[in-house]
Amino acid sequence: MANERWQKDWSLFIDLIQQCLNAAVDEEQLAIQFAGKSIKWEGRLEEKHLDAEPAPSVTIAMQEKNITVGESSAVLDFLTVFVADDAIQLWREIETGSIVEFTAQLRNKNAILPPIFVLEVGEGQAAVMFGLSGGRLVGIAEENLAK
Repeated sequence: MANERWQKDWSLFIDLIQQCLNAAVDEEQLAIQFAGKSIKWEGRLEEKHLDAEPAPSVTIAMQEKNITVGESSAVLDFLTVFVADDAIQLWREIETGSIVEFTAQLRNKNAILPPIFVLEVGEGQAAVMFGLSGGRLVGIAEENLAK
């Protein structure tokens, strides 16, 4: 199956999520559409939690996008990506602050938490969270090599 454009473009992915929310698509329908899909995006490595048990992870800053959820709004500007066990060492070698290209997979729909979930967190504020696992470093941007 060919990759959909959003799978390689964070901005298009968020635009698609916004379209789904505008159409009142619920979390179950989001899971059907996105569960198990692979992504390949670019962001800035902010934090590494590679010794965390039971699930090592990295935090990646993404291009800021705003999204509306009903009467609330959310700012989407980072992801937590759970790292594949065999990819931990490669993540260790990359300095925080580096622009990285990475792959991951949205959770399967049968996971404890859905691949995409929306929370009302306060008056006028919402959070949209993505379950990403199997995170692998694909490369670092050339601008990092000039440091």
